[in-house]
Amino acid sequence: MNATAGNNGLQRPPLGKVLLVEGSLLLLAVTVAWCLDTATAWSILLGGLIFLLPQAWFSWRAFRVRGAVAALEVAQGFYRAEAGKFLLVATGFALAFTAAGPVDAPWLFGAYVLMLLLNSVLLARSGAV
Repeated sequence: MNATAGNNGLQRPPLGKVLLVEGSLLLLAVTVAWCLDTATAWSILLGGLIFLLPQAWFSWRAFRVRGAVAALEVAQGFYRAEAGKFLLVATGFALAFTAAGPVDAPWLFGAYVLMLLLNSVLLARSGAV
């Protein structure tokens, strides 16, 4: 049996690898942007983190439990993970505009949307969806 497979033989999606690739690409984008403008780099970093941190929390919460025996617990875990992710994203945007200093809104939202699209592409390519 595969080390990542559970009792039912299904493999866990490679969410850790996807988050690592996303984080690396975010750091690369921030580094390039930092050479051009620090406010832009700060906005890109915040937008990326507003996506990455709630996504990591969702991944951890949603995939803690697996298997047909724990189907109710799995479903509840997904609902709780999604609700928590929504609250974390909303809090992230609120903090970005109130406490993070000057941010460039188009770069902040653009980074968030690009991370969302990147996540979808990486998950599709990995066969997780």
